[in-house]
Amino acid sequence: MRPLRSPSSLRAAWLALACSALVACGGAGGPTHVTEFPGPLCDAPDADMPLANIGPDLTLRVLCRAGSRGAIASVDEPGPGETPWTVSLDGDDNFSLEAATFVTCNNGGVSVAFVDLQPAFDAVPGDTYDAVATISADHGTFPTTKVALHGEVVAPNVTAPSLVDFGDVPAWQPQTRTLRFNNASPSPVAIAPAAGDLGPFSMSNAVVKAPPPPQNVTEWTLSLDSPPPGDYDVPIVWTATPSPALTFPPACLWTQTIRLRAHVVGDPDGGPPDANRDGGASDVALPLIIP
Repeated sequence: MRPLRSPSSLRAAWLALACSALVACGGAGGPTHVTEFPGPLCDAPDADMPLANIGPDLTLRVLCRAGSRGAIASVDEPGPGETPWTVSLDGDDNFSLEAATFVTCNNGGVSVAFVDLQPAFDAVPGDTYDAVATISADHGTFPTTKVALHGEVVAPNVTAPSLVDFGDVPAWQPQTRTLRFNNASPSPVAIAPAAGDLGPFSMSNAVVKAPPPPQNVTEWTLSLDSPPPGDYDVPIVWTATPSPALTFPPACLWTQTIRLRAHVVGDPDGGPPDANRDGGASDVALPLIIP
């Protein structure tokens, strides 16, 4: 609903894009909202209407014990004067407003109303919350409008391969591969392997990359540490958690078993290269060790 007071088409389009972008990304960035202006900062009001962008309905998805924010309305006063307006909530009290009253002034820029969702501490994936926000102008300068709010608690959304196969590799030669995790969760997660003996494999610290939203990527470097010939197959359980510092119910986590596999080929009695070997009878071959 957009009652207009003949602002330029470019300015109107910018405001509409700004509000819709804020809703789509959960309120990150965008114009700073202003809750109140002293009267002297505003020019004398007139009878024209402000530019109001309200809605659309908002859905927020959050991980266990996490929160989220979204924009539900923006109001601009492009001509002289000011527009007092308010936002109220009815429904689950897990939703809250960053501010409930606004005075949008032609000298102060755009005012944006944000709503926050903070689920209960013991909430698990599948729990939902609903409320309705009512946005209204004090003097009826734009129509009162309702925005439906829906919140969902979700588990981490991570994808990764089930197998990293080094293939046929020569004995005694170190090898590396990259294991990539794609995280499309509503917020960052910590991804780590379970502790245990991984020999002859090892791992280095993860590198987190940030492609365009809504995903980010975590990469681990896997190493095959110069083993003797043989077949190696090691299962590793990986977990993605909303916070590595807290303990969560299993439903709040993502887990997946990923197998590391290699077929190491070569002379089982040859041993690793040794610059001091002269081929004499005193040479001792390393035994074949297959965990």
